[in-house]
Amino acid sequence: MLKGVKNLTDKIIFPGEIPRLTGFESQKTSFVFEDGSPDFVMDDSALVLIKPEGLFVVTGCGHSGIVNTFEYARKITGINKLFGVMGGLHLKENDVQTRVTSWSRFSR
Repeated sequence: MLKGVKNLTDKIIFPGEIPRLTGFESQKTSFVFEDGSPDFVMDDSALVLIKPEGLFVVTGCGHSGIVNTFEYARKITGINKLFGVMGGLHLKENDVQTRVTSWSRFSR
């Protein structure tokens, strides 16, 4: 995994490892390493496209959490408006409260 933000073009950014700061996303995992320890897929990432309408975020599997991903995209670009999201969100493994919190934060 590449560490750090990489500008692929002036409008396409690879954010590298996405910090998990929300406290309510990415708290559970069904993945394990060979030694049996939990794998939180820390090398999950995304692509951030800068569009005139705002940010378009393409997630991989979304293990970092959609709010973590969008908040980090906002931080590294300085753009607050979200235009769209495509990709995996990994919300089904979360409890209902986490899903509601994710969607309410995401839709602001």
